Amino acid sequence: MYWIGSQENPQSFSINDVSKVNDFSAVATVYLNHGGPEEAFATITLEKDKTYWKITDIKFLSKSNIVEEKSTAAVKWENSLVTLIVDNDYLIFKYHEQCIYFYPIKKISATEFEMIWGQEMDCKFDNGTGNDFNLKNVPETGKSFAKFELTNNILHAKYYYRDWVEAFGEKVNNEVFTLEYHRKKEDLGNY
Repeated sequence: MYWIGSQENPQSFSINDVSKVNDFSAVATVYLNHGGPEEAFATITLEKDKTYWKITDIKFLSKSNIVEEKSTAAVKWENSLVTLIVDNDYLIFKYHEQCIYFYPIKKISATEFEMIWGQEMDCKFDNGTGNDFNLKNVPETGKSFAKFELTNNILHAKYYYRDWVEAFGEKVNNEVFTLEYHRKKEDLGNY
């Protein structure tokens, strides 16, 4: 299954929702299971060749594709490790194609918003955000985690859980939750 573009093989896959368009073509959905619930991964188009069906087209349905669709209209920011994609409803932390975290946002003004803590993700590894580092004051799902403000074309972050952010930086990675994010170079002309 090299065509799924993943470093990890799924535990299982299935093909469901098969719809015959006519005697010579059909459409089906491929579902993958990586140890949790099955997720729709791709829609495939099939064409009959004598007695065999062959795949003629694959359209991927992963969250990465949703992120790419959203990011064409959204603004992208980056530090040395992550790309942030800000749209109307979410702040998306994109580590790479196989690790993306989605955080709801609460808009304050045209240049300010709050990031709400959550654990919605499409990621093949644990990025450490679930650790409490033996602290009492830790991020809680549904609570404000940080305030972001745009000043002089730089996105500044003020974290409400400073001790946790410092512990995360020391023990996991100090390049995720930084104080500044700069406009992604490919996005400079769109503002």
